[in-house]
Amino acid sequence: MKEFNAITALVNYKLAPEHPGLAPFEDCWEGLVWFAKQADRYGFDADRLLIAGASAGGGLAAAAAIMARDKGFPKLCGQILLYPMLDDRGTARRLLIDSTSTTDRTRETMTNSASDVCCATAGAPTPFPSLRHQPEQPTFWGLPPAYLEVGAAEPFRDSVVAYASMLWEHGVQAELLVFAGALHGF
Repeated sequence: MKEFNAITALVNYKLAPEHPGLAPFEDCWEGLVWFAKQADRYGFDADRLLIAGASAGGGLAAAAAIMARDKGFPKLCGQILLYPMLDDRGTARRLLIDSTSTTDRTRETMTNSASDVCCATAGAPTPFPSLRHQPEQPTFWGLPPAYLEVGAAEPFRDSVVAYASMLWEHGVQAELLVFAGALHGF
């Protein structure tokens, strides 16, 4: 951070089951808005604010970027999404992971775990940007540039690739790196 003269703020969002539904997203959103309002206090350029997250936090960051665009504040200059959970419905094409692997991070395990973290109850509202193209779903026009990383053996790989494709289709600059052989959280 020192090399780039950057200031970092981390949001320790609430987790389920104690805080189900949208509580994690609300924490992230409130943290982002609070930090954006502190530009003068901490001496940073509010027009150079970006959001980042990993795994479930990556999905929350993507959802916050959509909300920031919709509300017009804060204005984000970018988003960094590391192996993000972008579709909590677990509908991306199933990956066949070798059963002799030392990891238990199958698509079902990861989806259930992340849904537990963020939603906790069946039918609870979710902050994750769904990959469905329906009128009630978020659009991707006007989002800030995105940098995405995912492992090739990652259970969320297909949804991350699909999300990057949708960003490109909607005119959003995005860079996607897929790391060969890498699992979730590499």
